[in-house]
Amino acid sequence: MWQILIVDDDPDSRAMLILLFKNSFQCIVTEAESAKKAAIIIRKKNFHLIITDFHMSNDNGLDLLKFLQQQRATTPLILFTATELDISTLDFPFVALIAKPKVKELLICAKEKLKIQKKNS
Repeated sequence: MWQILIVDDDPDSRAMLILLFKNSFQCIVTEAESAKKAAIIIRKKNFHLIITDFHMSNDNGLDLLKFLQQQRATTPLILFTATELDISTLDFPFVALIAKPKVKELLICAKEKLKIQKKNS
C-alpha cells in the first residue's frame, strides 16, 4: 500500500486532497500543516510520495525541499500550488510542479511518480 504525505496549511485543501487520494489509490495518507511538521514526520516514516503546497503560513514547500535534499531523500515531491514557479533551477531531480486547481493533472503526475517508485523498489 502506498504511503503518501500531504502538506498544506489550509485544512480544507488537505481534506480535499486526502479524500481524492484515498479514492484514487490504495494508499495510507498522512497529513501535515507545515514543512516543519512534515520534516518531523518524515524522520519517523518513509513515504512513496509527498505532495506539498508552496506558500504556507509559517514556511513553504521550498523549506521542505531543502530538508529532503539534506536528508538525501529520493522520495518524489509534487509542488501543488497556485504560485507560478520555475522549478528548473531547483537542484532536486524528484520534483514536479502542478498548478492549483488542476486536480486531474495532479493525479496523473502522482500515478507516474508512484509507478517509478514501484519500478525502483
